[in-house]
Amino acid sequence: MRTTLFLLLKLILILLVNPAEANIHFSFDQTINTESTFTDGAGIYVDPGVTLTITENVTFNGNLTLQNGASLIVTNGAFVSISVNLNLNNSTLTISQNSIVDVINGQLNLQGYGGNTDKVVIDNAALFVDEIHAQNIGGHEIELNNNSLLLVNDFIQYNQTLTTNTKNGAVVVGNNVQGANVNLDFGDSCGDLDGSFSCDTFERSSADIADISRIIQYGRQEIVAGTDFNTVVDYIQGGGDFEDGYDLPVELVLFEGYIKDNTTNIIWETATEENSDYFILYYSNDKKNWKEVNRVNAAGNSNGLLQYQIIHEIESEVSVHYYKLHQIDFDGREEVFEEIMIRSQYEFAEPSFTIKNASVHLDFLDNTSQKHIEIYDVIGNLVVSRDETESQISIQSINKGKIYILKAMYGRQYYIKKFVILN
Repeated sequence: MRTTLFLLLKLILILLVNPAEANIHFSFDQTINTESTFTDGAGIYVDPGVTLTITENVTFNGNLTLQNGASLIVTNGAFVSISVNLNLNNSTLTISQNSIVDVINGQLNLQGYGGNTDKVVIDNAALFVDEIHAQNIGGHEIELNNNSLLLVNDFIQYNQTLTTNTKNGAVVVGNNVQGANVNLDFGDSCGDLDGSFSCDTFERSSADIADISRIIQYGRQEIVAGTDFNTVVDYIQGGGDFEDGYDLPVELVLFEGYIKDNTTNIIWETATEENSDYFILYYSNDKKNWKEVNRVNAAGNSNGLLQYQIIHEIESEVSVHYYKLHQIDFDGREEVFEEIMIRSQYEFAEPSFTIKNASVHLDFLDNTSQKHIEIYDVIGNLVVSRDETESQISIQSINKGKIYILKAMYGRQYYIKKFVILN
């Protein structure tokens, strides 16, 4: 017992006298696969030769240092946030599979070790850094593959070689690029981004963008919010600068509903979405007083047909129901789509049908929903095909003395009428 107490007191004394002994150290190869936070103001270390793999969201509150020969692998869609600096010493950082390393408030220090090279590989992933410092002899390398993104406010190096090799991605560099040996290779030979060299479309710098900080800010915001990597990279490569908000409106191709028993089934479809956060469905029975029914998360970005659905309970004694749809972007912008009206099943009535002056006249109670009118002759030839939204429809120029069949489709109702135009 006395021996145990003595050892405990000795350990406490060591920590008090030499706080460095209290630093967090990853001393053997391991994988972090649960959401975690590591905090140590004195520093967090991956020890020499150790490989640390991260597959879940992790926060490092403090400097994270990869020591001689260490490797940090961030993969499987993980989000790693480092509050201060990320230091490499003859080490390798690999970010892949839609993962993000965010050091936007700190530095990526490529310090080398004994004149050796640090390497950063970004493969279908993103790295956000306030400053990149290339230090010591030996040179350093940053490689981008498969629609990756590197956003950095400042490149600063101390007369050492820093090379980037962009095979497929986008690099945005801020206002301050220092050092004669910064070689940013974006597929073509590219100089130090001071405007004296011609660079291809991968490179975006203060030499050709008035507000570089806006691209860095909003590019990071889009990725963190879940926007597809390909979308953001393509946008930046295409010359986009987020000046007008970057968002394209959601293309709504269907918004309809039908009533069964005492519930309304509301369905809408989108052909494209960009930067869409969520939808809000509103309901009213008088078109004056609206209340929120529900919210549905949107796709963010999509180029394919998507369908959404909400089931809404209604009051049985109400015969007419109105719905409208709002779409909200990640930046808070709102788009309002045209409202729809839905009648209870028992309220649907056949249109009135009259023939006057060799013309067919239809009068619908519903003056908001789309109506499709077709007229066939008795052998099945299509004579008339029209789409209307008005409640009163007149169809002229029909030959007299023949028998016709009229088919009207409105909402989910069908009206069929056989008629003849007399001489």
